[in-house]
Amino acid sequence: MKAKSVAICIFFVFLAVSLFSRQSVGAEWLDEFEDICSKVMIGDELTVEELQGIIERADKLKSVIEASENPSKKVYLMRLQKCRAFFEYAIELKADKKPDK
Repeated sequence: MKAKSVAICIFFVFLAVSLFSRQSVGAEWLDEFEDICSKVMIGDELTVEELQGIIERADKLKSVIEASENPSKKVYLMRLQKCRAFFEYAIELKADKKPDK
């Protein structure tokens, strides 16, 4: 009986954390953040134009995050900057790979 009560409590704690943590970080921009940074995994497959588009999206999102009241915004800004830097690096690599004509 005690184990069942503990399991139920753990379930509700997990449910509450997963529901409220997303709301507390500002779900309106979190989806865009996750979409941008998830592209790091396929960055080498993207074209230069696609990479530049992602960089533009990251720049727009940066101002949205800076304006938010989220206490974790410094963490998200740092992560976004690292993702953006990777995309810039990928563009540089693609430019270096082009054969000289």
